[in-house]
Amino acid sequence: MGGTFVWVGVLMAVGVTKHLFEYTGLVGKCDKGHVVKILTNGFGFCPECTEENDLNHTLWAPPGFVCKGGSKVEDIQ
Repeated sequence: MGGTFVWVGVLMAVGVTKHLFEYTGLVGKCDKGHVVKILTNGFGFCPECTEENDLNHTLWAPPGFVCKGGSKVEDIQ
């Protein structure tokens, strides 16, 4: 069997979840001291830590958050 292998370039980023510092119940601070708001999905994102052409996939969670390792929404609530 013959064939042609075609590579389709895909950028893949590995994200991390970190705990916020100085969390007040709605906002906290990232590790660089920027204010991060927890959004309706339960996580925050720090746009100030993002640079152009940088795949920043760091999510910020309230202190004490534990991911259960599942892929369903109820596994991360």
